[in-house]
Amino acid sequence: MTVVLAYKAEEKRNWTLADEAAAINKEFDRLDRAENRRQTAEATLSYARLNAGSGLITAKAMLAKQEPGASFEAWCEANIKRSMRDIYRCMAIAGADNPERAIWKERAERAEGAAENRNAQKKSADKQDNPVNQQSKSVQIALGIYRRMSVEERWEVKRGQEEIDNA
Repeated sequence: MTVVLAYKAEEKRNWTLADEAAAINKEFDRLDRAENRRQTAEATLSYARLNAGSGLITAKAMLAKQEPGASFEAWCEANIKRSMRDIYRCMAIAGADNPERAIWKERAERAEGAAENRNAQKKSADKQDNPVNQQSKSVQIALGIYRRMSVEERWEVKRGQEEIDNA
């Protein structure tokens, strides 16, 4: 992880505690603004899904009146740039008795699904048949053995490796 420092060490050399506090508060203000933007983006996303769902419900009713027997799914595939699964989810939010609760429920389900996906990926990486993981474990074992060696034993290993390299 790369840490970006807002102020160079030379600039901070003559700072007072008040200067440091001001810099810290400036960073917290940036954090608050970013958090507000994230919340605004989440709300925009949620209400856009609600509005899209409402529009889809209206379109389905219009299609049934204007073109009886026409397939709503076929109309969606031809005209809407989303999967049918997402279309039906948006319609479910818009058609819910409490759309706000439906939005929060969908968010929670998405977060839970993402967590399950991360856990599945982690379990997959932890499996013994993963060659990267096997190598990593072998290196960890070797480092553990090396750390427990005395200085003399380490020199002996190094001399033995030099003999092998020179042979």
